[in-house]
Amino acid sequence: MSVSARLLRALLLLPLLAVLAVGALWALAHGEAFSVWLVRQLPGVTVTQARGALLGDFSADRIDVALPRGGRLWLVAPRWQGLRLVLDPSARVGLGVRAEAVSVQRLDLSWVSDPASPPANAPHSLRLPLTVSVPTVRVGEARSDLWGAPLQQLQLSLQLRDDVHQVQLQSLHWSGWRLGPQGASLRLGTSAPLAVQLSVVAVAQSEPTSEPMSERATGHAAVVADRGGAVSLAALPGELHLQAQGPVSDLRVQGLARWAAAGGEQPQLDLEARLQPFAAWPLAQARVAARALDLSALQPGPGALGQAGAPQAWPRTRLDGTLTLAPQGARGLALDIDLRNAGATAWGQGGVPLLGVKGRFLAPEGQRGAQGTPVKAPAGSDSDSGSDAAWAAALQRASADLRLSLPTLAGRAPATVTLQGEWGAREAVRLTLDGVQPQALHVAAPPLLLQGELRLRPQWDAASTSTSPAPSGQAAPASPGLQRVQIDAHLDGTFGREHAQRAQAASWPAIRQPIALELDGEWRPLLWSVRALHLRTGEASVAQPGSEASLRDARLRWLGPNAWQAQGELAVERFDPQVWLPWPQGMDRRNSLSAQGRFDIDQRGHGQADLSLLPSTLAGLPLHGELHWRASEAAALQLQADLDVAGNQVRAQGQGTAQQPLNGAWQVRVAAGQLQALSPLAPLLGLRQLQGAVQADARWQGGWPPRDSHGTLNARELRLTRSDGTAVSLASAVGGWQWGGAGAGAGGTLASTPLHLQATLQGLRTGGLQIDQAQATLSGSLSAHQFRLAGDGRVLSSPGAASGGGSGTPGHLVLALDGGWQGGLPGGQPALGEASVWRGRLQQASVTASASSSTPTPTTSPVGAPQWFQVQPTDITWQQGPGVRSLVVQPTRVQLMGAELTVERLRWQGGASVTTSAATPSSDTQLDLLLRLAPLNLPQWLARWQPQAGWGGDLTVGGQLRALRQPGRPWEIDAELARQAGDVTLSEPTVEGQTAQRLGLREARASLSVRNGLWTLQQTLDGRVLGRLSGRQTVQAQDPMALPQAGAALSGEVDMQVASLRPLATWAPAGWRLNGQLQARAQIGGTLGVPRWSGWVQGEQLAISQSLLGVHLSEGQLRIDLDGERARLTRFVASGGPQGGRVLADGEATLGALPQLRLHVQAERFAALQRIDRRIVLSGDTQATVSADSLQVRGRVQIDEGLIDIGHASAPTLGDDVTVRRRPGTPPDDGDAASSDGGSGTNNASSKANSNGQRKVDADIALDLGQQLRLKGHGLDGLLVGQLQVSTPSNKPSIKGVVKLSQGTFAAYGQKLRIERSTITFTGLIDNPRLDILAMRPQLPTADESDVRVGVRITGTALDPRIRLYSEPALSETEQLSWLVLGRAPTGLGGADIGLLQSAAVALLSGDSREGLTDKVIGLLGLDNLSVRQSEGTVRDTVVNVGKQVSRHWYVGYERNLNATGGNWQLIYALAQRFKLRAQAGADNAVDLIWQWRWD
Repeated sequence: MSVSARLLRALLLLPLLAVLAVGALWALAHGEAFSVWLVRQLPGVTVTQARGALLGDFSADRIDVALPRGGRLWLVAPRWQGLRLVLDPSARVGLGVRAEAVSVQRLDLSWVSDPASPPANAPHSLRLPLTVSVPTVRVGEARSDLWGAPLQQLQLSLQLRDDVHQVQLQSLHWSGWRLGPQGASLRLGTSAPLAVQLSVVAVAQSEPTSEPMSERATGHAAVVADRGGAVSLAALPGELHLQAQGPVSDLRVQGLARWAAAGGEQPQLDLEARLQPFAAWPLAQARVAARALDLSALQPGPGALGQAGAPQAWPRTRLDGTLTLAPQGARGLALDIDLRNAGATAWGQGGVPLLGVKGRFLAPEGQRGAQGTPVKAPAGSDSDSGSDAAWAAALQRASADLRLSLPTLAGRAPATVTLQGEWGAREAVRLTLDGVQPQALHVAAPPLLLQGELRLRPQWDAASTSTSPAPSGQAAPASPGLQRVQIDAHLDGTFGREHAQRAQAASWPAIRQPIALELDGEWRPLLWSVRALHLRTGEASVAQPGSEASLRDARLRWLGPNAWQAQGELAVERFDPQVWLPWPQGMDRRNSLSAQGRFDIDQRGHGQADLSLLPSTLAGLPLHGELHWRASEAAALQLQADLDVAGNQVRAQGQGTAQQPLNGAWQVRVAAGQLQALSPLAPLLGLRQLQGAVQADARWQGGWPPRDSHGTLNARELRLTRSDGTAVSLASAVGGWQWGGAGAGAGGTLASTPLHLQATLQGLRTGGLQIDQAQATLSGSLSAHQFRLAGDGRVLSSPGAASGGGSGTPGHLVLALDGGWQGGLPGGQPALGEASVWRGRLQQASVTASASSSTPTPTTSPVGAPQWFQVQPTDITWQQGPGVRSLVVQPTRVQLMGAELTVERLRWQGGASVTTSAATPSSDTQLDLLLRLAPLNLPQWLARWQPQAGWGGDLTVGGQLRALRQPGRPWEIDAELARQAGDVTLSEPTVEGQTAQRLGLREARASLSVRNGLWTLQQTLDGRVLGRLSGRQTVQAQDPMALPQAGAALSGEVDMQVASLRPLATWAPAGWRLNGQLQARAQIGGTLGVPRWSGWVQGEQLAISQSLLGVHLSEGQLRIDLDGERARLTRFVASGGPQGGRVLADGEATLGALPQLRLHVQAERFAALQRIDRRIVLSGDTQATVSADSLQVRGRVQIDEGLIDIGHASAPTLGDDVTVRRRPGTPPDDGDAASSDGGSGTNNASSKANSNGQRKVDADIALDLGQQLRLKGHGLDGLLVGQLQVSTPSNKPSIKGVVKLSQGTFAAYGQKLRIERSTITFTGLIDNPRLDILAMRPQLPTADESDVRVGVRITGTALDPRIRLYSEPALSETEQLSWLVLGRAPTGLGGADIGLLQSAAVALLSGDSREGLTDKVIGLLGLDNLSVRQSEGTVRDTVVNVGKQVSRHWYVGYERNLNATGGNWQLIYALAQRFKLRAQAGADNAVDLIWQWRWD
């Protein structure tokens, strides 16, 4: 075959081979194995857990992309769907890329800019060979320093065509703003001039609500104003409109931002600007107009919206005015400022201490370069020096003429500060102060009034002042620009409490002194020098000399990183530092310091320093002292220091050499026997009070090892009270050491030098830890020693628990170590590369419960003490050397709370940290750990700690933990805890006794896996009774080499189906019972510090009951929807009571930095209480709002029916000899605090702080008692009616309203009094209402003069009631009592009647309403009247009367003379008040019509 034929065949085969190759790549790209292999080959790209095909559906756990100059791009949970190539004739190559959706859970960008790169020119074309279309792009969160606060909930559509690129944003949250319904759109041309059209509409984020915007503004303003005073615009709804158009190299921008008015003018910000992004100065022209503007609305900071990583919040302001940036001349710029701030506040109060600023900044010629023509660096210099030269030239011609208005105190006119001058001119730049009060600018400043002038005279390098470039062939100066600045300052004014904040005025001395400051200094690169600084206070006179402080010939020179040198001469005479320096509150006593000194020293301590503190006064305490220091590389090192403050002395002296400081003799002595005298100085240390005494003595002689080193420490009754009220106390501490001495001969080595150390302390209490007593000893030598530690203490349940009051479980700690150092010893001078090694044996390490512990604990040790923690003896090796530290623990067993862990491998090694870049810190730390959990009977273990919970069964669990960390490699962790066999039973109380219920566990497992910075937690629980729980959560560490931080991305899901809630009642309070089914399905996102949940929780057939309280809810239904930081209770309904009553609830909870709960509850004939003696059925509607510091309740409640039976036995009470010192939930009073402080009373402020920190309660509830609320017991029976208003002014409960008793009766002493008037009036105090009660005895028709009405009247208050007998008409007390008890006049009373009246009188006056014998007899017989009387006449016979009031009008009675053979029956009908019809049968038969009338 000819060559041409072969060539032709080859040419024909090439297209076929190309098609086959493309087809093969196409097929491979659709395969998962090839796709995973391909992404791993990408340079600089690391993909973790890739799944799917590149063409099609693809996802990964994480993608890391290395960027230039050490930058990084992290994509967490990236995913795309339906990625494919399509034919597109509009594309340059005829192909397009399409994807259905692209999503990224989190994006982190660390971009490192190139400082040497000059400004780029505008591109000429942005055309792509392919077209790209993605209708949905989602980014959960994007973080980078380029845009500050994180971008959240980003969603957009992307269209990249050959002629135009389009981006449409549907959702975006950033720094307190989110896109409005219109979203944002960007249209960018692909060919020059690259036309841009941008439109953005955003609204300020606010709390979710359905109220109108005006109503929301008022409500939010009220909330914010209540918290801090001023209203922040960050809490108000707002909107932002932004538009930009024009060529990309010259954009015209217009913007408008406005917020809802908060009771005043509507805040607004207008912007007009011209941007030239590729010019040396991008902002060519701008005008900003503000009206009532709050800067915190533009940058609310992390606290306002709970965004982790957000920049610091801008201050609160109320700005009005304009900023105008306009061209000046050919290439200059002028900035005109005219701003006023109506919301000026001091620093530290969230605002800015600035009332206004007006003036002009003028930029020099030649600095506003045209687009694409940056300012050139001088010839022969690099880019950095060129940039410096450009800015140096700009500063030389920059000028300012500004006037600032500052706030003042006590109604003074505003202070002014003016700045005038040209930075490069021969004349100085002047800063003039007039009427400035520093404490109006910051509350920590001293109370001064200042005026004066500060002058700055800069001097420039000659080359930098030249406007022409350097001649050809000549290099520019090495350091062009500013060479030095001469600083001169002259200030004067006055010091006095009239210049202090009103709240602090009383804490400052009541004196007024003139002050003056003079400064003559200079700044040079790396050098600050002060030729003279004088501070004068007061007017010097013979009678009252002033004070002065001076610093002369002082220099501070920077010699390099962490290297400096300082020298100078200091002299002070009667100096009061509180006049010039920020001074702690509480230190208001006299200060007068006199001292002289000279110093010349560097950061290594080389040099000399001499300071003599003459007899002085600080905070009213006398002090004096001296300090002399000499040190140099050639000379000896010497120290002499003495200080005496109020009798407490510190003395240090010694000498050595700079190369070997310890090769000499040193001594330190502390004799502080009166620490309480130093309390006036405590605020300097951040303390409130000092107490106790300390004695210490330390001596060192010789080199290394020392010939003799010993010391002692003795402290007693120490107590340090911090400024926040917390305290650290120590009853006593005694310690000492001896190193060297008689056992250290001349030829002794460091390893063999005898060493002995011992320490004993008692009564240490700090935070939540209390150590009753502890002893520690170390004896032997460095090469062979023994360490023993033993102590008793407890972890307190709360830091404020009373000392020794059983507030924590007491425990006993024992630690015993034997070992020694080998090789190069610590602190010595080992050979190069030699390491120090400590090898020893852990003989004992245990924590056991003390014998006095009553807390349920697991199996005790052989001596009977419950064992919490114990380690079996094992060998330990510790090694340290140059850049290396390591720990090796040999295999051992650990008993932890009754569970046995086996440590099979524990090796740790650490060294100096290294940093590969700013964004990817790493460490050479190594760890190899392997733990195994021995098979554990979980029910038996739980029963030891919850003996009342009813745990039982034979469930066995096991697990292990493996952690591996190698240099340069991410963490690898595998942990698992799983069921091995068996089941769990729970015992429930029933009528027959305890009944065990099996949970039917089939699977229980929890595991943790860590690979490449991805932390994956999985859990599974499956049981016949409990149901099923499954979940998977992942945390993506920003740095795979480090542990996850709060900003690490979090994702995952949880699926829960609880078949029965009954077993969960084990963790409920005693007596409560649960039932029902619960289902939940949720996804989690956000970050580890700020998780975001989405999903739902649903419950069916829910029931909860508590028999003792009478709470019974059934047939409950629950629905909770989770959405980010919000959880919505969309449905809750439950039945209560036999009448079909129910309760409904809905609401919403906001989580995050500012949690809040809003709840709406409705009741419809709901049986809230269902006890035999307490029964309440109510209806109503209430709303509650709960935040971290407040509770607000509003509502109306009506009691439909109920019963309150006070006749049943009351709850047990404490005896009279028991005093309750502190009830749960109440802060300690002053007496408690003093007691707990050992009588010092120093904790009172803390108690008050606790009470002030309680949640603010704001309640307003209208309570209607209805018509069916019955009150009975102790003889009382009736219906409570009335309306009450319940509120909580000043966090105290208050009730206002009137309660009455309708149809009420009161039975006592055989009588049933009818309550005719019962008014209980509440005027605020719930325990002391006003009383107006009238209870009358029903009239007995058989009694003579039956028109007499008697009863009891109660007036006064509940705490001071007044009980009086009452009658109509008025009778004597004897007559009233006779009619009340016997139902007749006192004439003819027998001895029995008189005794009964005496008993009744005593009981009535004493308030005793208990039934007597007569009451019991009448009650047993069912009678209303039983009396014995003497008949009238010559012969006085005994007559017995019994009767029964059948109804209101009918009365049946029987009367008999004991000396007669028969009696009379009577039937009486009351026709009217004074008319009665009486029928009598028996000894006397008659029918009478009786009309009664009485007169006095």
